[in-house]
Amino acid sequence: MNAPKILLLTALSSFFALNSLAQTWTQTSAQSNFWQSVASSADGTKLVAAGNPSDSWPIGGIWTSTNSGVTWTLTSASTATNWTAVASSADGIRLATATGGGLICISTNSGSTWIQVVNNLTNSWNSICSSADGNILAVAGVGAVYTSLDSGGTWVSNNLPVAAWVCIVSSADGKKLATVSQTKWIYTSTNSGTVWISNNVPRQNWHSIALSANGNKMVALGDPSFNKSAIYTSQDGGLTWISNAVPRMSAANSVASSSDGTKLVVVTGGAAGVAGFIYMSTNSGMIWSSNNTPLRTFWHSVASSADGNKLVTAIQPLDTFSGGGRIYTLYNKSAPLMNLIQTNGDLAASWTIPSTNFVLQSSADLSSWTDLTNQPVLNLTNLQNEVSLPASGSNVFYRLKTP
Repeated sequence: MNAPKILLLTALSSFFALNSLAQTWTQTSAQSNFWQSVASSADGTKLVAAGNPSDSWPIGGIWTSTNSGVTWTLTSASTATNWTAVASSADGIRLATATGGGLICISTNSGSTWIQVVNNLTNSWNSICSSADGNILAVAGVGAVYTSLDSGGTWVSNNLPVAAWVCIVSSADGKKLATVSQTKWIYTSTNSGTVWISNNVPRQNWHSIALSANGNKMVALGDPSFNKSAIYTSQDGGLTWISNAVPRMSAANSVASSSDGTKLVVVTGGAAGVAGFIYMSTNSGMIWSSNNTPLRTFWHSVASSADGNKLVTAIQPLDTFSGGGRIYTLYNKSAPLMNLIQTNGDLAASWTIPSTNFVLQSSADLSSWTDLTNQPVLNLTNLQNEVSLPASGSNVFYRLKTP
């Protein structure tokens, strides 16, 4: 007798998969601002952005969106503060933000209220990151990197060389961290910052770095004026690096990655009358394609949903005549790839938490389909939804379908 088979399918009910490289960015309703940083929940629905007040754009503040950037709300965080960085948990409920004046604030309700972290840190912070559950935080600034294992309650100084640390990122579980400096260093940690090692990577004025959910895949963005090879990728947690060929790049600013590390996006700055560039890759950096962007834009920060299908980027205004800083989004509708997990004889279907809601269905004959009632559970170590599969003595098919 043949053993029963389980086949996993992926179905789209109302749209075809689209090529994100052929799509255009959409300007959101966010007000003109001197935007510094953006972050996204895993499904791309909840967004948070930090604005730095200036003479021409005095609004500033921390803004949030609960509908992928369609509408924005100014939170209770001070609008007069020099906000430089924001971070979000996977569900978008726990947020963290930092300033150039050393202030760190956290929110446990998607930005409705904020709590100033009580600590003795005095630094000019450039970047902040969060684990998927929001419990492990890390900040990087001028001269120091600090980590917290209790949602910002207490902070520990990390023994790193004194440098201008400009970006820090975390794996989903918060154990793997990576930070880059403009003094040509990339350091990584596999134990939440207790021990750091210097990566064997070519000297570069680094600006940004991104990790896959498990921390194994990395992409680092440097200064193209310092080295023609401004983008480097690693598939082994930073042990080895490969230079990526990009046709043309202006001032490098920010890079983001999907949870599996296959979909990457890089945003660069421009100059008055000259467009900054946005580059995308769907194969972990092997091939990059330029995305059409408006002129006179200084793309400054970018964030990605877990599946890489929802992107958000923020602009810093070049001058008072360039229309001000705006926030743009890009949405690529595509179906997730399902995997089969087997643990101690039990089976489960898993897929990266998607930007579009899907319903798991089963069928014995590919003709009649039934919705499964058991809800998926989000695995915070890899940002994948997991659903236990019911035991069956016969062949069974599974698919994801839009409701």
